[in-house]
Amino acid sequence: MPHHLPRSLLLRQPNALRPLPRHILQTQFPPHHRHFASLFRRLRSPQLFGRRSAEPLRYQSVRFRKPPYFTWRRAFTTALYAAVVYAYARFVFRFLDIEVEILDEDELPEDQQREGREVSDDEGENEEGPFYADEESTFIPLTWATKLPRSFYKGSDPEWQEFVKVAKDKQRHRKIQDELVQVVYTGATQHPTISRQLGGKDLKVGKYWLDISFPDGPPPEYERSGLE
Repeated sequence: MPHHLPRSLLLRQPNALRPLPRHILQTQFPPHHRHFASLFRRLRSPQLFGRRSAEPLRYQSVRFRKPPYFTWRRAFTTALYAAVVYAYARFVFRFLDIEVEILDEDELPEDQQREGREVSDDEGENEEGPFYADEESTFIPLTWATKLPRSFYKGSDPEWQEFVKVAKDKQRHRKIQDELVQVVYTGATQHPTISRQLGGKDLKVGKYWLDISFPDGPPPEYERSGLE
């Protein structure tokens, strides 16, 4: 009983390779190639064409566009590079310091000594102490501000000696307290919200208790490395 293939397979089967007739194989091919041709004919079975599918070809149009400028991966990479640069700058600039040593004329060699002008007391005081940059200069910070180690007053410091004088002067204590009360009273009366809450007009200073305490050291200082 003959086997009939589907319509879709019948249309594709004529284009397939068919085995050559026996008389052509016997006349055109040498004897040692006949065995290979028979083997090829066995492998090229018609059942192979029945397994091939005839599914339609599907296609879809696509459009390429540039990725967005801001992405989480790019933000993470930028933050990582910034952290590395900051850590490197903080580690390197911590060991960079400029020291200026002023030598007296007696310590200089004779060939380096030169004449100069006298310096007044005011100019001498300005030259001493910490170095402060000019207000008009431009400063480019490279690191975050770092808090310096705290220092404390000594008994010989002029600030501490002044604190001792103020602590012993009771009249000065009273004067400082009265001035502070007047500053607070004037600010409260001039502020509309506070003045309304206190009753408006005819405000008077009541009883108060103030204690004067002195710091044990100067205020904290910060430093920042940069370019000027």
